[in-house]
Amino acid sequence: MALWKFSVVPIMYYAENNLGELWSEEYFLTDVTTCIINDQQQCITLNITDLSTGEEHSFRWYLDTDELQALKNKKINLVGEKSYFGYLVNEIQW
Repeated sequence: MALWKFSVVPIMYYAENNLGELWSEEYFLTDVTTCIINDQQQCITLNITDLSTGEEHSFRWYLDTDELQALKNKKINLVGEKSYFGYLVNEIQW
């Protein structure tokens, strides 16, 4: 019981109070490259820079690939939610 109290309860408390919150932040799209999966172009890799901290991030995106390739070196807005493992991107606005 003590093990459950000190391991599970803090995780449940953190999840209830901090996860699922919506967030939106503006980033600078530095590079767009295509992903090849099973000999087909199915996604693009977006390299972005945080405007406030200068940190660089990259992630794969599977929607609107043609439109996003034309937005290299422009500002985009990422909309998503906090998750237990980081931030989930639900939408990209330009």
